[in-house]
Amino acid sequence: MKVSVITPTYQQREGNLRNLYDCFRSQTHPDKELLVLDDSAQPSEFFQALSDPDVTYIYSDRRLSTGEKRNQLIQQATGEIIAHFDDDDFYAPTYIARSLAVLNDYDFMTLSGWYAYAQNEQSFFYWDTTKVGKCHFKVAPREDLEVIYTDGISPEDEAEWVEPTLWGFGFSYIYRKRIFETLKFNNVHFGEDYQFVQQIIQSGHQAAYWADQEGLVLHIIHQKNISLIYPQYLLPTFLLVPIFGPAIEQYIQAD
Repeated sequence: MKVSVITPTYQQREGNLRNLYDCFRSQTHPDKELLVLDDSAQPSEFFQALSDPDVTYIYSDRRLSTGEKRNQLIQQATGEIIAHFDDDDFYAPTYIARSLAVLNDYDFMTLSGWYAYAQNEQSFFYWDTTKVGKCHFKVAPREDLEVIYTDGISPEDEAEWVEPTLWGFGFSYIYRKRIFETLKFNNVHFGEDYQFVQQIIQSGHQAAYWADQEGLVLHIIHQKNISLIYPQYLLPTFLLVPIFGPAIEQYIQAD
């Protein structure tokens, strides 16, 4: 089964784009392609010089929304399965293979529990998005780490918290391309992921989630991204290499 990995990018460091390619190329699943749509001020020297028949690099000199970039990438994808790779996260070699095994008969799958690393704080976290704990860490790109106490939260507020955080992080989406025959990403720069999943669920497609307890993905928070997360668990950083392997070092370096 062919998997099309899609990545919209903008003003990303060349080193991160090389890391993206390394993550793609290292995947153990054999039948795959990578499609990148870049609307930065200048095209990527790395991808322009790359000669790989499994990679399609598209440069736009017109600024596009993230939703529009995802739509264009899916239109050009030739695989039966679409997988999102963010341009600044780490994906272990078995990520696609394991995701396909879990996808099974579902139409859409995302991670409900995952690891994260904040470059500013040099801190390592785990977030189970299916529940609210007694306290969470607020991890934002350009803010100091903050503890949020949530003990005593009402069931209604808990549901409002869990729903968008469970379904709203697109770095781990994997789904069948046929969904795109009737559903599209909204033409917006932020929040297009959760809006897309809402359409999927409301239209009757089978959506599910699972927790990464193996070290398949590391979501990275840095100065240039807009991701805001609230993990419950602060982990010792010496576990990074045992969980993800020595290659993780090049992904967590600060800008």
